[in-house]
Amino acid sequence: MDEEKKKQIREKIKKDILEQKIEPILKRGADIDVEKYRKFLLHSAEDNCNYYFQRGIGAGYEYTFSSSTIGSGVIVSCPACGHKENITNYDDW
Repeated sequence: MDEEKKKQIREKIKKDILEQKIEPILKRGADIDVEKYRKFLLHSAEDNCNYYFQRGIGAGYEYTFSSSTIGSGVIVSCPACGHKENITNYDDW
């Protein structure tokens, strides 16, 4: 796939991420900060990450949950580039 096609795909992915209504989904279960999660998703569409071009069957983001007596922490990481983001919403604890 040539670089121009990849650039077009990345721009479409970014647009789709920004338009997604992910807030209701993330409000279930763990305390997740929507803006931090959106920032992580946008990172995966950047030039330094080939997640969208390398993923195959069973590929997906890796989530690490840690629980405490006051809430659950969540860290999400990208298997393609190793980027990690703590997406815990500490404001709601």
